[in-house]
Amino acid sequence: MLPYEEDVRESSPYDNSGLRIGDTCSHLHTDYRDELRQAIVAMMNRKDELEEENRSLRNLLDGEMEHSAALRQEVDTLKKKVAEQEERHVMKVQALAR
Repeated sequence: MLPYEEDVRESSPYDNSGLRIGDTCSHLHTDYRDELRQAIVAMMNRKDELEEENRSLRNLLDGEMEHSAALRQEVDTLKKKVAEQEERHVMKVQALAR
């Protein structure tokens, strides 16, 4: 091998596989871009899933809040009835005590 052949190989734009160095960088850049695109798509899909789950949970929460409000109203009504009954019983006891 002549000394100039080695110098040409060292400064050659080709790597050992015969690909141009720029092609390798471009291939790596394309791979990175594809991986990045896949990661973005996966994140967007996950975001959509979480938004749907969030909507579902909000709907469940709204239903539970309505149920809770109805129960509170029922409790208030029952408390009033009990207070009225107690008042009637007190009046009956006072009438009997005379």
